[in-house]
Amino acid sequence: MRTFRLVLALPAGLIIMMATVEAIESIGHRAFPVGPEMTAGIELLKTDPEAGREAIRAALPTVPTSALVFVVLGWTAGGAAGAFLAGSIAGRAHVALGVAVAALLLAACVMNLVMIPHPAWMWPAGIVLPAGTAVAVAAMTRPRQTAALR
Repeated sequence: MRTFRLVLALPAGLIIMMATVEAIESIGHRAFPVGPEMTAGIELLKTDPEAGREAIRAALPTVPTSALVFVVLGWTAGGAAGAFLAGSIAGRAHVALGVAVAALLLAACVMNLVMIPHPAWMWPAGIVLPAGTAVAVAAMTRPRQTAALR
């Protein structure tokens, strides 16, 4: 049973992490629309990455800072939710599984920051807040105790 929980913990944590990031970013995009220039740049990124990055770089000054704050909030809340779920499922290995979620989130955040131009403030915020919060939540998560573990 313990092995099953360990195998289940990471994918479950990653799924809830991605769903949380998507939900919060969607709220941010609805509350603070990025504008047609940025939307066109994001669409262009799918077919022509270099031209898409240039279009995004040109449109970035038109994007409300609040929209970008929601992106960092999404990453941070997603990391916390994913680490909490993975840690809760994992039992005694709660810190290790939470750190694994944090590491995968950190890789995704850095990849996003490298691939798409972001303001300079998003680099430290997009690295420290999501990863730090996920690790802290993993450390504080109280693993579920079952009769088999006692």
